[in-house]
Amino acid sequence: MTLMIHVDGGSRGNPGPAAVGVAIRDQDTGQVLHEAGYFLGTTTNNVAEYRGLLKALEVACAILDQASPARGQGPAIHIHSDSQLMVRQVLGEYRVKSADLHPLHAEVTQTLAGLDQTYGSGRPRSAWRIEHVRREFNARADELVNQCLDMGEDVIVTDAQAAKVAPAPKTIQKTPHVPAQDWLEVVSTPGAKGSTCPAATPDGKRSSLSTTTQGLCLHALTAAVLAGWRPAADEGGQPTGQAVCRHCGRTIRWDRSAG
Repeated sequence: MTLMIHVDGGSRGNPGPAAVGVAIRDQDTGQVLHEAGYFLGTTTNNVAEYRGLLKALEVACAILDQASPARGQGPAIHIHSDSQLMVRQVLGEYRVKSADLHPLHAEVTQTLAGLDQTYGSGRPRSAWRIEHVRREFNARADELVNQCLDMGEDVIVTDAQAAKVAPAPKTIQKTPHVPAQDWLEVVSTPGAKGSTCPAATPDGKRSSLSTTTQGLCLHALTAAVLAGWRPAADEGGQPTGQAVCRHCGRTIRWDRSAG
């Protein structure tokens, strides 16, 4: 993969409001990978040119890291700029005399050296090319600069890389709702006679009214209903309480666990 990069920087006034434009496409497929203008605030034209190149290199490195191109298979990036001063300084043909440009030039040089080590043969300029082009051949980057200056803010037209790395929507894990559970217990009651219900419930047995009907004394359930108990699904009724079974005289107690 070789990234074709068009970059521009400009200011309205020197210094004045400034912005950079970056346009990147895949040379092999022609696909536009990044088109954006970035607002810098107030600075000089030459600083904007360097800021534009640094932004282009930042985006290009992110694209290359994702694509993992084969090492040493020609230049990974091919940069086009209409700033003859910046291009010749990056190539070492012009000295950097401005104190404002020294740190920017050093950062560009370091970034390009890293590209050579990662995607080239390790030798200088083995992973990148930069060339000066006339302004008309850098029209898209220039257009992005002016759009950004007109709006006074960043203008992101295309960002294929951001779409790839955008986090997936988070799945909200909901805690399952546990329905309320009704329980009925036949309390041991001194002096009470034994139940003659066919499904006689022994003293102390605790039964789930919603899931366990087998073995539940029907007389005990009747006593609870008569005393005001209602299933959890029904509105009203008493969630807890007790009553005396009219059949056997034993105490019937019920309660409802929270859902």
